[in-house]
Amino acid sequence: MPIKQEPLVTSPKPTCMVPPMTHASAGSEHPDEEEEKKVCLPGFTGLVNLGNTCFMNSVIQSLSNTRELRDYFHDRGFESEINCNNPLGTGGRLAIGFAVLLRALWKGTHHAFQPSKLKAIVASKASQFTGYAQHDAQEFMAFLLDGLHEDLNRIQNKPYTETVDSDGRQDEVVAEEAWQRHKMRNDSFVVDLFQGQYKSKLVCPICSKVSITFDPFLYLPVPLPQKQKVLTVFYFAKEPHKKPIKFLVSVSKENSSTTEVLESISRSVRVKPENLRLTEVIKSRFHRIFMSSSSLDAVSPSNTLFCFEVLSKELAKEKVLVLQVQQRPQVPSVPIAKCAACQKAPQSEDEKVKRCTRCYRVGYCNPTCQKNHWADHKHLCRPNTENIGYPFLISVTESRLTYSRLSQLLEGYSRY
Repeated sequence: MPIKQEPLVTSPKPTCMVPPMTHASAGSEHPDEEEEKKVCLPGFTGLVNLGNTCFMNSVIQSLSNTRELRDYFHDRGFESEINCNNPLGTGGRLAIGFAVLLRALWKGTHHAFQPSKLKAIVASKASQFTGYAQHDAQEFMAFLLDGLHEDLNRIQNKPYTETVDSDGRQDEVVAEEAWQRHKMRNDSFVVDLFQGQYKSKLVCPICSKVSITFDPFLYLPVPLPQKQKVLTVFYFAKEPHKKPIKFLVSVSKENSSTTEVLESISRSVRVKPENLRLTEVIKSRFHRIFMSSSSLDAVSPSNTLFCFEVLSKELAKEKVLVLQVQQRPQVPSVPIAKCAACQKAPQSEDEKVKRCTRCYRVGYCNPTCQKNHWADHKHLCRPNTENIGYPFLISVTESRLTYSRLSQLLEGYSRY
């Protein structure tokens, strides 16, 4: 039966106007409570938070706004179905307490109501909800609905039943038989409103026999689709003395492009997107430099992305060169303990082995050893290619492309 709407209350929404309340000022759960003056619209009554019981309050409010369940308890139709003899229930205490609470939420006589009695009933059957700590809302909802089902189960004496197998029959026939078999032990308004069936199919890998069964469920977990992904991008201004800035940019998981990232960063740093370059770095070197139309569908949120500002050709009014820089140490980090030719270790500090000035990977105690070892070493003597730090892009006008300017830019960027 639909609830009659009360005249519109001109006061603000209760959740915005209610001052902090003590437990003493909250509503009572006594069913014979005297009629009070209405202070809000039906259904606008909130719930007092008993410690960290927001998980419980959110579940109660969700069920309270399930129209069929609300009407069932509000109209007292449940009272004739209370099963006081079910050992799995609470003797009707949970169903009655829930009904009293729902009626209080929909009378409009309280700004906020205290669900302490309902919580005490739940805690008496499930000790994990004792106290006022935080719990999982879905776990509480599952227990609450199961408890209401057992209190309102129309089956007084549950018969023994067996699982229904398909045996080659049509799914509709098997599903109906399994559902009727389930209702021989479980028949309540909660079952009618909330429960459904899973279809399970098993194929024997040896004999290829197919077994199809239908199992009841009370709740169905559904993953939320993630249509966005968050990319971490480090922005480097064209001025080398400015520190890099970390941005978290949300883009579409499908059909995303470099333009989305560049436009997002452009709005934050106030630089035109055409003066930004997006790159991907792997193992201290550039893996990709994206074009503005490049797809980012294959880019993972764990990838390292750098965005560099470059000089504007319009402002420079001349040719601008963009250079890729990768940092490498001149001398490898591997120490040299002995001469590569004679295999002798230095006897004192004054007799240090001297590295090869081309590759710096081997050392010799004197020029004679180096000359004698050259035939074996010349095939391996190559400049060091070990990358360190992170690469970066520098932009410079053609007129200022000098050694001193490059050194100044490289020194500034390499600090970060």
